[in-house]
Amino acid sequence: MTTPSRLVPVVFRALVCAAAVVGPVIECAYGSVPVVLSYFTIWTNILVAFVLGLSAARAWRRRPDVAPLYRGGSRTSTG
Repeated sequence: MTTPSRLVPVVFRALVCAAAVVGPVIECAYGSVPVVLSYFTIWTNILVAFVLGLSAARAWRRRPDVAPLYRGGSRTSTG
């Protein structure tokens, strides 16, 4: 049995992080930044991008994943 590659979860988490960052960046580019940052959806995108970016970086460095409290909290706030 072979060990699973760490590249697949790192790439997946990095892509989700990038997708979560693109939304707020586009909104801030076309709208007023204070108004855009007043939306809950923008803050949840920023939270998901931060948690998954941190998770991707930790997986790349072969460190333990982000605590379940933070992963669950970011998924709960977006649901």
